[in-house]
Amino acid sequence: MSVYSIQQAITANSENKERSTVYNKTKSIEKYIEVDEVNHFWKVPVYQPFVIFRYSDIVSFELIENGESITKGGLGSAIIGGALFGSVGTIVGGTIGKKKTQQEVTEYRIKIVTKCFHYQEIYINFLATGKVKSGSLLYNSYATAAQKILSLLSIITTECTALPESSTNSISAADEIMKFKQLLDGGIITQEEFNEKKKQLLNL
Repeated sequence: MSVYSIQQAITANSENKERSTVYNKTKSIEKYIEVDEVNHFWKVPVYQPFVIFRYSDIVSFELIENGESITKGGLGSAIIGGALFGSVGTIVGGTIGKKKTQQEVTEYRIKIVTKCFHYQEIYINFLATGKVKSGSLLYNSYATAAQKILSLLSIITTECTALPESSTNSISAADEIMKFKQLLDGGIITQEEFNEKKKQLLNL
């Protein structure tokens, strides 16, 4: 690993520890995904149980079946609607329903692309192994869970884009200062370098 990669890993680990001290699950969709609505965090317990992401880390997401993208969403997208635990958005249901009819499904999962250097792609796999027939009770249960997760991810990204610009900039500056503080504590940068970077981020 390069020095930069090591620094990124140290920073990511420190940030994750900080988040774990305040993380409090408020909602979840079965075993697949859970969120902290107060602190705007989320994680996928079945994929990376100890990694906590911010809402703003999500770049895009899509539902994949047998290698085919069924529906997509992400920042700036409004293709998915509906309530998290109410009725699923009609656009989601309609999009999923328009896919080609397939008798045998060997891949059914949601791919989430993030801004995180070490976890750029997160997968929520509904089929760990084996296969399932489309239209079966098991397949339909996976489809229901997938629609709820897609609605949740859409709500998360919508909340991020709805933040005022000043609020977004403030959060970004605070995050960056915290990163450089961790580099300072780790002896990677000097106090002078930290002070200079802090001034730049705060526009002092």
